[in-house]
Amino acid sequence: IASGPELTNISTLDFMGDNTDNFFNDIFFDPIEKRYYVSFNDGRILEYDQNGILRSSIITTSGRRPFKLYVDENYIYAEERSYDNQNTLLVVYYKISGALYQSSTIDFDVVGMHKIADELIIIANEGNNGLVARYYLQTNGLSIEDEEFDLINTSLYDDFYSTDESILIATDSQVIFLNIETQYLWSGV
Repeated sequence: IASGPELTNISTLDFMGDNTDNFFNDIFFDPIEKRYYVSFNDGRILEYDQNGILRSSIITTSGRRPFKLYVDENYIYAEERSYDNQNTLLVVYYKISGALYQSSTIDFDVVGMHKIADELIIIANEGNNGLVARYYLQTNGLSIEDEEFDLINTSLYDDFYSTDESILIATDSQVIFLNIETQYLWSGV
Protein backbone atom coordinates (compact mmCIF):
# COMPACT_ATOMS: atom_id res chain seq x y z
CA ILE A 1 0.00 0.00 0.00
CA ALA A 2 1.28 3.45 -0.86
CA SER A 3 2.44 5.65 1.97
CA GLY A 4 0.94 9.03 2.74
CA PRO A 5 -0.85 10.99 5.44
CA GLU A 6 -3.53 9.10 7.27
CA LEU A 7 -7.07 9.52 6.06
CA THR A 8 -8.83 11.58 8.69
CA ASN A 9 -12.31 10.26 7.95
CA ILE A 10 -11.92 6.73 6.63
CA SER A 11 -15.52 5.88 7.52
CA THR A 12 -16.68 7.93 4.52
CA LEU A 13 -14.93 5.61 2.07
CA ASP A 14 -17.55 3.27 0.64
CA PHE A 15 -15.38 0.70 -1.10
CA MET A 16 -17.93 -2.10 -1.32
CA GLY A 17 -21.29 -0.42 -1.87
CA ASP A 18 -23.84 -3.01 -3.00
CA ASN A 19 -21.43 -4.94 -5.24
CA THR A 20 -19.12 -7.63 -3.86
CA ASP A 21 -16.85 -7.27 -6.93
CA ASN A 22 -15.78 -3.83 -5.68
CA PHE A 23 -12.63 -4.93 -3.86
CA PHE A 24 -9.64 -2.77 -4.57
CA ASN A 25 -6.51 -3.87 -6.43
CA ASP A 26 -4.12 -1.00 -5.73
CA ILE A 27 -3.79 2.31 -3.90
CA PHE A 28 -1.49 5.09 -5.08
CA PHE A 29 -0.81 8.19 -2.98
CA ASP A 30 -0.05 11.44 -4.82
CA PRO A 31 2.21 13.35 -2.37
CA ILE A 32 1.93 16.64 -4.28
CA GLU A 33 -1.85 16.95 -4.14
CA LYS A 34 -2.26 14.66 -1.11
CA ARG A 35 -4.77 12.49 -2.96
CA TYR A 36 -5.34 8.73 -2.94
CA TYR A 37 -6.11 6.87 -6.17
CA VAL A 38 -7.76 3.48 -5.75
CA SER A 39 -8.25 0.89 -8.49
CA PHE A 40 -11.24 -1.42 -8.11
CA ASN A 41 -11.87 -4.83 -9.60
CA ASP A 42 -15.21 -3.69 -11.02
CA GLY A 43 -13.48 -1.27 -13.44
CA ARG A 44 -13.32 1.99 -11.48
CA ILE A 45 -10.45 4.26 -10.49
CA LEU A 46 -11.49 6.62 -7.71
CA GLU A 47 -9.65 9.67 -6.33
CA TYR A 48 -10.08 10.58 -2.65
CA ASP A 49 -8.69 13.51 -0.70
CA GLN A 50 -7.06 12.97 2.69
CA ASN A 51 -10.43 13.52 4.39
CA GLY A 52 -11.90 10.54 2.55
CA ILE A 53 -14.03 12.67 0.21
CA LEU A 54 -14.47 11.32 -3.31
CA ARG A 55 -13.02 13.87 -5.75
CA SER A 56 -13.18 12.14 -9.14
CA SER A 57 -13.76 8.81 -10.83
CA ILE A 58 -12.77 7.01 -13.98
CA ILE A 59 -14.73 4.13 -15.43
CA THR A 60 -12.47 1.91 -17.52
CA THR A 61 -13.48 0.45 -20.86
CA SER A 62 -16.14 -2.24 -20.54
CA GLY A 63 -14.65 -5.64 -19.82
CA ARG A 64 -11.46 -4.23 -18.30
CA ARG A 65 -10.31 -3.84 -14.71
CA PRO A 66 -7.49 -1.64 -13.42
CA PHE A 67 -4.69 -3.05 -11.31
CA LYS A 68 -1.44 -1.17 -10.66
CA LEU A 69 -1.53 2.65 -10.76
CA TYR A 70 0.89 5.52 -11.04
CA VAL A 71 -0.06 9.21 -11.02
CA ASP A 72 2.10 12.20 -12.00
CA GLU A 73 1.33 15.91 -12.47
CA ASN A 74 -0.73 15.41 -15.64
CA TYR A 75 -1.62 11.73 -16.12
CA ILE A 76 -2.92 8.59 -14.46
CA TYR A 77 -1.21 5.41 -15.66
CA ALA A 78 -3.07 2.13 -15.12
CA GLU A 79 -2.29 -1.48 -15.85
CA GLU A 80 -5.65 -2.78 -17.11
CA ARG A 81 -6.53 -6.41 -17.73
CA SER A 82 -9.49 -7.91 -19.51
CA TYR A 83 -11.79 -9.93 -17.23
CA ASP A 84 -10.67 -13.14 -18.96
CA ASN A 85 -6.99 -12.09 -18.45
CA GLN A 86 -6.34 -12.60 -22.16
CA ASN A 87 -4.86 -9.17 -22.76
CA THR A 88 -3.29 -6.41 -20.71
CA LEU A 89 -2.86 -2.74 -21.52
CA LEU A 90 -0.93 0.15 -20.08
CA VAL A 91 -3.59 2.88 -20.22
CA VAL A 92 -2.94 6.59 -19.75
CA TYR A 93 -5.72 8.97 -18.67
CA TYR A 94 -5.66 12.73 -18.35
CA LYS A 95 -5.50 13.50 -14.64
CA ILE A 96 -7.78 16.56 -14.79
CA SER A 97 -10.66 15.07 -16.82
CA GLY A 98 -10.19 11.31 -16.52
CA ALA A 99 -10.49 11.03 -20.31
CA LEU A 100 -8.48 8.37 -22.11
CA TYR A 101 -5.23 9.74 -23.58
CA GLN A 102 -3.67 6.59 -25.06
CA SER A 103 -2.96 2.92 -24.40
CA SER A 104 -0.37 0.32 -25.28
CA THR A 105 -0.57 -3.49 -25.21
CA ILE A 106 1.79 -5.14 -22.73
CA ASP A 107 2.49 -8.83 -22.20
CA PHE A 108 3.69 -8.79 -18.60
CA ASP A 109 2.25 -8.37 -15.08
CA VAL A 110 3.15 -5.04 -13.52
CA VAL A 111 4.63 -5.10 -10.02
CA GLY A 112 5.16 -1.34 -9.80
CA MET A 113 5.63 1.87 -11.79
CA HIS A 114 7.89 4.83 -11.05
CA LYS A 115 8.69 8.07 -12.87
CA ILE A 116 12.38 8.78 -13.39
CA ALA A 117 13.11 11.90 -15.43
CA ASP A 118 10.55 11.82 -18.26
CA GLU A 119 10.28 8.04 -18.39
CA LEU A 120 7.88 5.71 -16.62
CA ILE A 121 9.89 2.78 -15.29
CA ILE A 122 7.86 -0.41 -15.02
CA ILE A 123 8.92 -3.30 -12.78
CA ALA A 124 7.15 -6.46 -13.91
CA ASN A 125 7.07 -10.23 -14.34
CA GLU A 126 6.81 -12.09 -17.62
CA GLY A 127 6.29 -15.73 -16.71
CA ASN A 128 9.00 -16.65 -14.19
CA ASN A 129 11.26 -13.80 -15.24
CA GLY A 130 11.42 -10.33 -13.79
CA LEU A 131 11.89 -7.39 -16.12
CA VAL A 132 12.41 -3.66 -16.22
CA ALA A 133 10.66 -1.68 -18.97
CA ARG A 134 10.66 1.98 -19.94
CA TYR A 135 7.48 3.61 -21.21
CA TYR A 136 7.80 6.74 -23.35
CA LEU A 137 4.66 8.88 -23.15
CA GLN A 138 5.44 11.01 -26.23
CA THR A 139 5.68 7.99 -28.56
CA ASN A 140 3.44 5.58 -26.61
CA GLY A 141 6.33 3.13 -26.89
CA LEU A 142 7.94 0.59 -24.60
CA SER A 143 11.45 -0.79 -24.37
CA ILE A 144 12.37 -3.83 -22.30
CA GLU A 145 15.68 -3.52 -20.51
CA ASP A 146 16.36 -7.28 -20.37
CA GLU A 147 19.99 -7.08 -21.46
CA GLU A 148 20.90 -4.38 -18.93
CA PHE A 149 19.28 -6.12 -15.96
CA ASP A 150 19.52 -9.91 -15.76
CA LEU A 151 16.39 -10.98 -13.90
CA ILE A 152 15.97 -14.42 -15.54
CA ASN A 153 14.32 -17.01 -13.25
CA THR A 154 13.62 -14.29 -10.69
CA SER A 155 10.03 -13.56 -9.67
CA LEU A 156 9.51 -9.98 -8.50
CA TYR A 157 7.01 -9.44 -5.68
CA ASP A 158 7.11 -5.84 -4.58
CA ASP A 159 9.08 -2.67 -5.08
CA PHE A 160 9.82 0.60 -3.33
CA TYR A 161 10.97 3.79 -5.00
CA SER A 162 13.83 4.93 -2.83
CA THR A 163 15.49 7.89 -4.62
CA ASP A 164 15.29 9.78 -7.88
CA GLU A 165 17.14 7.00 -9.68
CA SER A 166 16.91 3.90 -7.48
CA ILE A 167 14.32 1.23 -6.76
CA LEU A 168 14.39 -1.55 -4.16
CA ILE A 169 12.78 -4.78 -5.39
CA ALA A 170 11.71 -7.78 -3.30
CA THR A 171 12.10 -11.08 -5.14
CA ASP A 172 11.39 -14.70 -4.27
CA SER A 173 14.79 -15.01 -2.59
CA GLN A 174 16.43 -11.60 -2.06
CA VAL A 175 16.21 -7.83 -2.14
CA ILE A 176 17.58 -6.09 -5.23
CA PHE A 177 18.83 -2.51 -5.39
CA LEU A 178 18.36 -1.17 -8.91
CA ASN A 179 19.82 2.11 -10.14
CA ILE A 180 18.17 2.93 -13.47
CA GLU A 181 20.59 5.61 -14.64
CA THR A 182 23.83 3.73 -13.98
CA GLN A 183 22.24 0.34 -14.76
CA TYR A 184 23.64 -0.91 -11.46
CA LEU A 185 22.01 -4.03 -10.01
CA TRP A 186 22.99 -5.21 -6.55
CA SER A 187 21.36 -8.03 -4.63
CA GLY A 188 21.54 -9.19 -1.05
CA VAL A 189 19.57 -11.30 1.36
